[in-house]
Amino acid sequence: MGLFDSLPTHRPLDISQADLLLADCRDALPPDKAILLDSADGFFGWIVEGSPFLRRLMRLYPDVIVALNDTPVDHFIAEQIAGCESEMAGFDDKETAMACLRHCRNRCALAIALADLADYWDVERVTDALTRLADMA
Repeated sequence: MGLFDSLPTHRPLDISQADLLLADCRDALPPDKAILLDSADGFFGWIVEGSPFLRRLMRLYPDVIVALNDTPVDHFIAEQIAGCESEMAGFDDKETAMACLRHCRNRCALAIALADLADYWDVERVTDALTRLADMA
């Protein structure tokens, strides 16, 4: 079962505010992928209403949501960590390496948070993913 196959039925407290916030995230997605948020607007509305950090990550990294529709979360995170390690090995300056690391951290943080909030992962798997990310960093 995929991450978005069976989301909890959380609802935002202020539905109209959550709809406005979610529309901004929806606009960041390719038009044919907006249905990913529409099909679970209560869950995603709950997230964007409750967490400005996750709302910002959903807006900045819409490709993470698209990828998690087709890719298991643990595979996605492993790919992000391996890609970051590979890229960082080729950087000559600290600022470029740190930017790469921040993007990896943000993309993984969004994936881990969605897996956690969707009750897809238990606390042990969340902690393991966070530990792998921290060890790489």
